[in-house]
Amino acid sequence: TQALVLAQCVMTANIVLDTLYHEFYQPFRVPATVTLRFIELAQDVPFGNPYSNTPGLIQIFDGAGPPSGNLPLLTQAVFGSNFGSAQWTSHVDFDQSITLVAGREYGLLLRTAHQYRFRARVLTGAESSDFANSIGTLIGRTSSSGAWAPIPDRALSMRIIGTPAGIVDAPSPPLVPGVRF
Repeated sequence: TQALVLAQCVMTANIVLDTLYHEFYQPFRVPATVTLRFIELAQDVPFGNPYSNTPGLIQIFDGAGPPSGNLPLLTQAVFGSNFGSAQWTSHVDFDQSITLVAGREYGLLLRTAHQYRFRARVLTGAESSDFANSIGTLIGRTSSSGAWAPIPDRALSMRIIGTPAGIVDAPSPPLVPGVRF
Protein backbone atom coordinates (compact mmCIF):
# COMPACT_ATOMS: atom_id res chain seq x y z
CA THR A 1 0.00 0.00 0.00
CA GLN A 2 1.10 3.55 -0.60
CA ALA A 3 1.68 5.89 2.29
CA LEU A 4 -0.28 9.10 2.51
CA VAL A 5 1.70 12.33 2.88
CA LEU A 6 0.76 15.78 4.02
CA ALA A 7 1.41 17.67 0.78
CA GLN A 8 0.48 21.14 2.04
CA CYS A 9 -1.07 22.48 5.21
CA VAL A 10 -2.08 25.50 7.23
CA MET A 11 -2.50 23.81 10.60
CA THR A 12 -3.19 26.78 12.85
CA ALA A 13 -6.90 27.56 12.98
CA ASN A 14 -7.12 30.53 15.33
CA ILE A 15 -9.94 32.59 13.79
CA VAL A 16 -13.37 31.92 12.27
CA LEU A 17 -13.86 33.31 8.77
CA ASP A 18 -16.78 35.70 8.34
CA THR A 19 -20.04 34.05 7.26
CA LEU A 20 -20.67 37.09 5.05
CA TYR A 21 -18.65 35.26 2.38
CA HIS A 22 -20.27 32.89 -0.13
CA GLU A 23 -16.92 31.61 -1.47
CA PHE A 24 -13.25 31.62 -0.55
CA TYR A 25 -10.27 31.02 -2.83
CA GLN A 26 -6.89 29.98 -1.40
CA PRO A 27 -3.92 29.81 -3.81
CA PHE A 28 -1.23 27.26 -2.91
CA ARG A 29 1.76 25.28 -4.12
CA VAL A 30 2.95 21.84 -3.06
CA PRO A 31 6.69 21.21 -2.46
CA ALA A 32 6.61 17.69 -3.95
CA THR A 33 4.51 16.14 -6.70
CA VAL A 34 1.59 14.13 -5.29
CA THR A 35 -1.58 12.42 -6.43
CA LEU A 36 -4.36 14.22 -4.54
CA ARG A 37 -6.40 11.92 -2.28
CA PHE A 38 -8.37 14.26 -0.02
CA ILE A 39 -8.48 17.66 1.65
CA GLU A 40 -9.33 18.37 5.27
CA LEU A 41 -10.66 21.76 6.34
CA ALA A 42 -11.04 23.24 9.82
CA GLN A 43 -14.82 23.50 9.99
CA ASP A 44 -16.23 25.53 12.86
CA VAL A 45 -19.46 24.99 14.80
CA PRO A 46 -22.31 25.42 12.30
CA PHE A 47 -24.69 28.33 12.52
CA GLY A 48 -28.34 28.34 11.55
CA ASN A 49 -29.60 24.92 10.48
CA PRO A 50 -26.88 22.27 11.08
CA TYR A 51 -28.89 19.84 8.94
CA SER A 52 -28.93 22.03 5.84
CA ASN A 53 -29.53 20.23 2.58
CA THR A 54 -27.31 22.72 0.77
CA PRO A 55 -23.98 20.99 0.21
CA GLY A 56 -20.75 22.91 0.23
CA LEU A 57 -18.26 22.57 -2.61
CA ILE A 58 -14.49 22.20 -2.87
CA GLN A 59 -12.87 22.76 -6.27
CA ILE A 60 -9.22 22.68 -7.31
CA PHE A 61 -8.16 24.99 -10.15
CA ASP A 62 -4.96 25.10 -12.16
CA GLY A 63 -3.67 28.57 -11.38
CA ALA A 64 -3.51 31.11 -8.59
CA GLY A 65 -6.80 32.73 -9.53
CA PRO A 66 -9.19 34.17 -8.89
CA PRO A 67 -11.21 31.49 -10.65
CA SER A 68 -12.86 32.48 -13.88
CA GLY A 69 -13.47 30.97 -17.27
CA ASN A 70 -9.71 31.22 -17.84
CA LEU A 71 -8.61 28.77 -15.13
CA PRO A 72 -9.11 25.05 -15.79
CA LEU A 73 -11.11 23.20 -13.13
CA LEU A 74 -9.12 20.07 -12.22
CA THR A 75 -11.43 18.30 -9.77
CA GLN A 76 -14.24 18.90 -7.27
CA ALA A 77 -16.12 17.35 -4.37
CA VAL A 78 -19.05 18.20 -2.11
CA PHE A 79 -19.14 18.29 1.68
CA GLY A 80 -21.79 18.62 4.35
CA SER A 81 -22.26 19.75 7.92
CA ASN A 82 -20.10 18.58 10.82
CA PHE A 83 -23.30 18.41 12.94
CA GLY A 84 -22.40 20.60 15.83
CA SER A 85 -18.71 20.49 16.68
CA ALA A 86 -15.62 22.31 15.49
CA GLN A 87 -13.33 19.77 13.85
CA TRP A 88 -11.17 18.90 10.86
CA THR A 89 -13.57 17.56 8.23
CA SER A 90 -13.27 16.15 4.75
CA HIS A 91 -15.54 15.64 1.77
CA VAL A 92 -16.91 12.87 -0.38
CA ASP A 93 -14.65 11.59 -3.17
CA PHE A 94 -13.31 13.91 -5.83
CA ASP A 95 -14.90 13.47 -9.23
CA GLN A 96 -11.51 12.52 -10.70
CA SER A 97 -7.95 11.82 -9.58
CA ILE A 98 -5.36 14.53 -10.26
CA THR A 99 -1.65 15.01 -9.77
CA LEU A 100 -0.43 18.22 -8.14
CA VAL A 101 2.99 19.14 -9.55
CA ALA A 102 5.67 20.56 -7.25
CA GLY A 103 6.05 24.33 -7.47
CA ARG A 104 3.04 24.89 -9.72
CA GLU A 105 0.30 27.31 -8.64
CA TYR A 106 -3.13 25.91 -7.79
CA GLY A 107 -6.19 27.29 -6.10
CA LEU A 108 -8.70 25.78 -3.69
CA LEU A 109 -12.19 27.19 -4.03
CA LEU A 110 -14.42 26.66 -1.01
CA ARG A 111 -18.12 27.41 -1.58
CA THR A 112 -19.93 27.75 1.74
CA ALA A 113 -23.10 29.38 0.35
CA HIS A 114 -23.41 31.12 3.74
CA GLN A 115 -24.23 27.72 5.31
CA TYR A 116 -20.91 26.67 6.85
CA ARG A 117 -18.22 28.32 8.97
CA PHE A 118 -14.53 27.63 8.50
CA ARG A 119 -11.42 28.54 10.39
CA ALA A 120 -8.28 30.28 9.21
CA ARG A 121 -4.84 31.22 10.41
CA VAL A 122 -4.11 34.83 11.31
CA LEU A 123 -0.91 35.77 9.47
CA THR A 124 1.56 37.75 11.54
CA GLY A 125 4.34 38.46 9.05
CA ALA A 126 6.65 36.11 10.95
CA GLU A 127 5.79 33.12 8.71
CA SER A 128 8.71 31.27 7.12
CA SER A 129 9.73 31.96 3.53
CA ASP A 130 8.57 28.42 2.65
CA PHE A 131 5.10 29.25 3.98
CA ALA A 132 5.02 32.64 2.23
CA ASN A 133 6.08 31.07 -1.09
CA SER A 134 3.56 28.22 -0.84
CA ILE A 135 0.39 29.89 0.44
CA GLY A 136 -1.05 32.81 -1.52
CA THR A 137 -3.42 35.58 -0.54
CA LEU A 138 -6.86 34.36 0.57
CA ILE A 139 -9.68 36.06 -1.32
CA GLY A 140 -13.45 35.89 -0.92
CA ARG A 141 -16.70 37.11 -2.37
CA THR A 142 -20.14 37.55 -0.89
CA SER A 143 -22.11 36.03 -3.80
CA SER A 144 -21.42 33.65 -6.65
CA SER A 145 -21.30 36.56 -9.10
CA GLY A 146 -19.73 39.17 -6.80
CA ALA A 147 -16.28 40.68 -7.08
CA TRP A 148 -13.36 38.90 -5.42
CA ALA A 149 -11.61 40.85 -2.66
CA PRO A 150 -8.48 40.04 -0.62
CA ILE A 151 -9.01 38.92 2.97
CA PRO A 152 -5.93 40.46 4.58
CA ASP A 153 -3.71 38.55 6.97
CA ARG A 154 -5.64 35.26 6.68
CA ALA A 155 -4.91 31.81 5.25
CA LEU A 156 -7.55 29.08 5.03
CA SER A 157 -6.81 26.30 7.52
CA MET A 158 -6.41 23.21 5.36
CA ARG A 159 -4.56 19.93 4.97
CA ILE A 160 -3.93 18.60 1.47
CA ILE A 161 -3.20 14.88 1.56
CA GLY A 162 -1.92 12.71 -1.26
CA THR A 163 0.38 9.90 -2.26
CA PRO A 164 3.85 10.63 -3.59
CA ALA A 165 3.77 10.56 -7.38
CA GLY A 166 5.88 7.98 -9.14
CA ILE A 167 5.93 5.56 -6.23
CA VAL A 168 4.25 2.26 -6.91
CA ASP A 169 3.78 -0.85 -4.84
CA ALA A 170 6.24 -3.61 -5.62
CA PRO A 171 6.51 -7.08 -4.22
CA SER A 172 9.44 -7.93 -1.99
CA PRO A 173 12.28 -9.62 -3.89
CA PRO A 174 12.57 -13.37 -3.40
CA LEU A 175 15.11 -14.60 -0.88
CA VAL A 176 18.15 -16.22 -2.42
CA PRO A 177 19.56 -19.06 -0.28
CA GLY A 178 23.06 -18.40 0.99
CA VAL A 179 23.06 -14.64 0.21
CA ARG A 180 23.31 -12.30 3.21
CA PHE A 181 23.61 -8.57 3.52
